[in-house]
Amino acid sequence: VVAGHSLGAALATLAAPDLALNTKLTPRAYLFASPRVGNSVFRDCYNRHVPNSYRITNPRDLVPKVPFLVYNHVDRHIELPEHPRIKPNIGCQHYMETYLWLMANAAGEQSFRLSERCEVPA
Repeated sequence: VVAGHSLGAALATLAAPDLALNTKLTPRAYLFASPRVGNSVFRDCYNRHVPNSYRITNPRDLVPKVPFLVYNHVDRHIELPEHPRIKPNIGCQHYMETYLWLMANAAGEQSFRLSERCEVPA
């Protein structure tokens, strides 16, 4: 398993095909808030050699939307549902804790708490 958030997700995106092509391992990748990493040739190679990959994004997070132009995302995108309880600032939308809360909330799990610094007061 390779996993990461933000820059860590970008590095995991680079590591997964390397593991697939140069070892006997079959990596599974979980990429949270990953920016675009490579061009279309890299994307196609990645998608071919890392079939168990999940790129998870918050639609209000800006990091997965950069950089523009020749960079591409790898396949198997999972977009988490937006939620009005999260403050609409860049930091709160990007925190890994917010991603975990959004996943727990989407699964109906109520015991995972959203950080007070990112929660819109009721």
